[in-house]
Amino acid sequence: MKTTRIVKQLLAAFFLCAFASAQTPTGESKRYAQDGLSFDYPAGWALTDKSNQQAQHLVLTRAGGSALVMVVAHREPIMNSGQLTAGRTNITKPYAEKLARDLGAKGETDWQDVLCLTMGEKFATGYKLSGQFNGQPATGEVYAIMLGRRFIHVVYVRPDLEDAQAAAAWKSVLDSLRVEEPANAPPPAEEIKDLAMGGVLPGKAFKKPQPEYPEIARAGRASGVVSVKIVVDENGDVVSAQAVSGHPLLRESGERAARNAKFSPTKLCGKPVKVSGVITYNFVLQ
Repeated sequence: MKTTRIVKQLLAAFFLCAFASAQTPTGESKRYAQDGLSFDYPAGWALTDKSNQQAQHLVLTRAGGSALVMVVAHREPIMNSGQLTAGRTNITKPYAEKLARDLGAKGETDWQDVLCLTMGEKFATGYKLSGQFNGQPATGEVYAIMLGRRFIHVVYVRPDLEDAQAAAAWKSVLDSLRVEEPANAPPPAEEIKDLAMGGVLPGKAFKKPQPEYPEIARAGRASGVVSVKIVVDENGDVVSAQAVSGHPLLRESGERAARNAKFSPTKLCGKPVKVSGVITYNFVLQ
């Protein structure tokens, strides 16, 4: 996922299109459907397609108004939890922070304080920011979700005076948004099945046993930090542990210790969820 280019495109599209009037004829509700992505939107809104090889990028603006609804569906299929974490860290959070600055919103965007947005039987996580634009109260919302094995952003920005008129378009998009899994996509890693978009490991381990120092590693003078990627289930138990860095003679010991760790259950939108993260162990020769 080429995150640097994508976040620049997200920001550029918002500041070029947000709070700009659009002209479109009135009529029946419209529908966008292309490349596995589809959603409905009301008449009176214009759709601008800024899609490229990396992502489908659709921007909706209202005739005579300044509100904006945006859907960005990254084309690359999600294969593992690392891609989810990287997407939120390198795309979602920088975009939310930039939007917060431009709205003059106070406080920081922290993933520990994410909000939940219900989308059918699933939910997205993100931020709702309040501030001002052109001296008028304004609100921006940015959410991320995995649908059809694709990393999706939905964005809603409007002057507060237009919320009543724009809310129908936002609801229409959320209620009708469908994403098909990319054709011929390789099977995903087991770890991402049912993994929530908000599932960042909060670090609340109340049991973290230290790894044993293997004798073969001591004999070989092996030392240093071992990083272990883990998935924690809804009960706080580690269900997957895989060393991603560190000396080969120390990795298995780190994985074994990580599997015996225990975390406080994490809840999002009132529901227990799986989370992912990394545990590090420092092996020091005595």
